[in-house]
Amino acid sequence: MRRTTRWLLYIGVVLAAFAIVYSLTEPDSSSQPTVEFKDIKTLTAALNDRRAGSRAELQSAAEQSGLRVTPYIKGFVEEVRRTEGDVQLSGWLVDSEGDGRPIHLFIFTGGKLAAQSQTRGERDDITKSLNLSFEERANVKFSVRVKCASGDIPQILAVTYDGFYSIRSAERCP
Repeated sequence: MRRTTRWLLYIGVVLAAFAIVYSLTEPDSSSQPTVEFKDIKTLTAALNDRRAGSRAELQSAAEQSGLRVTPYIKGFVEEVRRTEGDVQLSGWLVDSEGDGRPIHLFIFTGGKLAAQSQTRGERDDITKSLNLSFEERANVKFSVRVKCASGDIPQILAVTYDGFYSIRSAERCP
């Protein structure tokens, strides 16, 4: 009898622990997008009307547009250089869970959408370092010119074609 009671107690504790863990790890429905991501063209129209002067404002704009954050977009802005009144931003981005399609870049400076671009072309150093597949390596590097006041920090919203995003910040514009 004692042995049965002990086993029932153990089973009860395990079930209670499972219920607690399950309730703590349940997805938060309030963080789900309120609209569904449609396509890059629709997103462009929505972002043209948005002010995004900070990373938090850009994140809010992305999520209100139906985008979902992903940890799988990796990258770096390697160069911020003034050229003939504009600023040249160059670097690389890769979606390690993607299919090799270009990543679309929305560059914000001074709180406004200043430019758009896409990743295009290979980077041998990144391909080797990240051991990228044949498909992934085709669209890694980017280079874009933007209007950027001295001291502004460009914010880059990197968006995949299936509606995932990551935000990258560059150095202050010279």
